[in-house]
Amino acid sequence: MPGGFVGRKEEARAAAARELREEIGVNVSPADLVAAYEATIFLEHHYDHLAIFEAEVASQPGITANGRELVWAGWMTTEEAEALPQLARHTRAYLAARASRTAGEETT
Repeated sequence: MPGGFVGRKEEARAAAARELREEIGVNVSPADLVAAYEATIFLEHHYDHLAIFEAEVASQPGITANGRELVWAGWMTTEEAEALPQLARHTRAYLAARASRTAGEETT
């Protein structure tokens, strides 16, 4: 998942849209991003606030890793992602929360 830091005087949603554009070449309006997961995580020797956003797309846009922050980019299912041994703990937590949320929607 692309990611990065929020710039000075930048909103998290705008930062997420910028990171998508910079890291994988996907243009999404900040208004089209929906907050999906928030947590405080210990990362790189300090605690940091994490916000993950989701966007609905009509079809999977072509994506390309920028070669600097990301060396690979592609689409995979939740099951494929969860099978990756190197998947970050916070990404696992997000996927688990998303699955729980989706399961709750199916029962209502």
